[in-house]
Amino acid sequence: VQFRVRKRLTSSLKSALVAPVCHYYGLEYSPKPQGVPFQRFINAGLLPASYDRAHAEDHISGDYAGVGIDLCELELEVKGDKEDDKDQTVFQGLILTYEFAKPFKGQTRVLPNRSWMLNWAVRSQFRPQQPGQRVYLEDPDFEDRFDVYSTDQIEARYLLTPRFMERLTNLTRHFGDEYNVSLAFSQHDLLICVRTDQDRFEGGSPFRDMADRQRVESLVAELRDVLAIVDILDLTNRTAA
Repeated sequence: VQFRVRKRLTSSLKSALVAPVCHYYGLEYSPKPQGVPFQRFINAGLLPASYDRAHAEDHISGDYAGVGIDLCELELEVKGDKEDDKDQTVFQGLILTYEFAKPFKGQTRVLPNRSWMLNWAVRSQFRPQQPGQRVYLEDPDFEDRFDVYSTDQIEARYLLTPRFMERLTNLTRHFGDEYNVSLAFSQHDLLICVRTDQDRFEGGSPFRDMADRQRVESLVAELRDVLAIVDILDLTNRTAA
């Protein structure tokens, strides 16, 4: 009973706080997304291909600085091998789609470096789908942090300019860990996965004072994290720089 009451309070809180904050930035909010296209992220090699249960919440969409944005929180789980085994979370975090200003036709993905990915692959039954070939870039720091695959070597270098690689490195620092962020250029969009065990867009405890200013400040900070990606990666830039 206590769980159901808390759930209803949390849902009401989101309707009262999260939606208006999103509307202030010109974005739409839905606590229960419908038809989340996370298969795009699986096909791009950003999410585990094997899972038994998917749960999505907190769908936010709209336009910021001329860039279309679509995101939600997503959790993927696999069932335990035995009856007494606990279900295992193979992904928890944000999946984000941004319109990308520069034109491209191929598929390019940027993943955390192979040594870490291999370890995670074993733990999560991750079977990345990676069409194309490994792309080697001239930035040694970026090469140490990421592996790049693309169906078009020339186009990959056109997309991953030195400035964009620098911005992507800054983005990983923005989210606190270089292994938290992976991305793919696919079907005219930039797909980004941010792994995190932190629930976002919750509005704080349902038992705190609704007038508590910290609630709104926390929501604004989380939403700005999402909008900052447009600025950090300079997604409105249509030039090759």
